[in-house]
Amino acid sequence: MIAEITQGIKVSVETEYQPSYSSPSQYHYVFTYRITIGNQSDFTIQLLRRHWHIHDAGF
Repeated sequence: MIAEITQGIKVSVETEYQPSYSSPSQYHYVFTYRITIGNQSDFTIQLLRRHWHIHDAGF
């Protein structure tokens, strides 16, 4: 799990490889991601929007 805290907001990411949906012989790999967002600050927050950038480590 990877986690980062910014201004009291913790975002954690868990990645899991899905071999039953992947085809390594064709260079096709499928992963699932679990994103957890937690408020560790003293303030009330509201998630208005989100956008994820997922990068291939090989490029």
